[in-house]
Amino acid sequence: MAPGTHEPSRRPPTELHQEAVARLDALIEAAAGASAELRSYQSALEASRAPFAAGGSASEVGPLADVATARSSLNEQLERLDDERGAFRLAVWRLLNADGMTITDIASAWGVSRQLVSRELAKTTNPG
Repeated sequence: MAPGTHEPSRRPPTELHQEAVARLDALIEAAAGASAELRSYQSALEASRAPFAAGGSASEVGPLADVATARSSLNEQLERLDDERGAFRLAVWRLLNADGMTITDIASAWGVSRQLVSRELAKTTNPG
């Protein structure tokens, strides 16, 4: 450790810490699902490319139906990823706020507006 620095104090995880970790786990899982769907979508697109590249007519290209299915699944996974990202972000903001960080400081650190942070944090104290 560099001179003049100190290791941050460690304390037992709080309920807010546990929530943030659970949200991060869910975000990781959603990212893995989106990644798998992207690979599936890529495969469907590649399968659709070959008939076109060979000069086939659009009516002869069967795999395009698979592209539509893959796109639908991909959209669902990306929506889930975005939802989990937002839930994780909010959990971290709640933790930072509970640790004494101001709304202005949170907004600055995350590159968002103070109004967004304030509105999101208010939802957790006033659900509905």
